[in-house]
Amino acid sequence: MVRLAKPRDVEPFTWEPYGRRLLFTAIGVCFGTGLPAVWSGIPWWTVPVVAVPVMVCAAWSMRPRPPRTAFGALLR
Repeated sequence: MVRLAKPRDVEPFTWEPYGRRLLFTAIGVCFGTGLPAVWSGIPWWTVPVVAVPVMVCAAWSMRPRPPRTAFGALLR
């Protein structure tokens, strides 16, 4: 979506390292919640109920932040 809205300004939303981290986090969260759910007989819908909030928290904690500069401090 960012590439469609701003095709020239995609730097903080590129694959390295943000996309790769989120992909591996999503795989780990899905396996970490899905396998125990299957093994213990918990209903399938508990996996997204647990995985979505965990992924939102992971994305929020790994979000790209612009570097702090003297100019950025002036804008605040």
